[in-house]
Amino acid sequence: MPALASAHSPIPGIGRFYSGALHPLVVAPHLMALITLGLLIGQRGFAAAGYASVALIATLAGGLLLVGTGNGASTDTLLLICTVIVALLVIAARPYPPTVLGLAAGVVGLTVGLGSDPEGVAGQARWVFLGGVLAGASLCCLWFAAMTEFATRPWLKIAVRVVASWLAASALLVLALSWVGPRRAGVPGPASAPKAGAASPEDPLLRRSSVALLPWPLQNLALSDKRNERDSIGWKWMSSTPPAGSVGNREV
Repeated sequence: MPALASAHSPIPGIGRFYSGALHPLVVAPHLMALITLGLLIGQRGFAAAGYASVALIATLAGGLLLVGTGNGASTDTLLLICTVIVALLVIAARPYPPTVLGLAAGVVGLTVGLGSDPEGVAGQARWVFLGGVLAGASLCCLWFAAMTEFATRPWLKIAVRVVASWLAASALLVLALSWVGPRRAGVPGPASAPKAGAASPEDPLLRRSSVALLPWPLQNLALSDKRNERDSIGWKWMSSTPPAGSVGNREV
């Protein structure tokens, strides 16, 4: 399967701004990176990590400005790597200096912004969509940061680190799939140009794999714009009619 473009389709029927606001929540690599960064900021507290919040919003806005001028990029793989690194910082639970937190927030914000290129949206509607992305991504990260800061009991602090470890493992699994898929198909890893029939980091199968690793409420949200699609491998297999005379031949 050829690699897909970095653009993402807006959610129809809810307006450009709200479609952009929900965009970081329905793209699994974006959501995982924002949640992990929120855990890191909340773990240190807004008083110590206020600079990181500013860095997130500033770099996110910068990335969206580049997208608005037609300079978007595919950043899903980079966001999965960021998820792993930031999650490890959360697991270690050290008093990191503001520069480390600001750097992590800046990288995540920039990559989320650059990877939020709306497909088939131009003119004023494009900027409205990108404004929604800025609001949605910022609120998502800061909400998880606030919830983490309120987790002051010892068992809640342990739960935060468990969630971070789970996110890191999930991201590593998807990255491993993005590497193993092309090699099993007889081509080099994702660093090389993909060939026909080879999976890539943007392959829909790998995107569904990252969604499947989310908790079920987030799975429902991430798949909300895909519910009417019936082109998945499982659906094709279930809806196909067996050959005449075969066992189980029946109409679906």
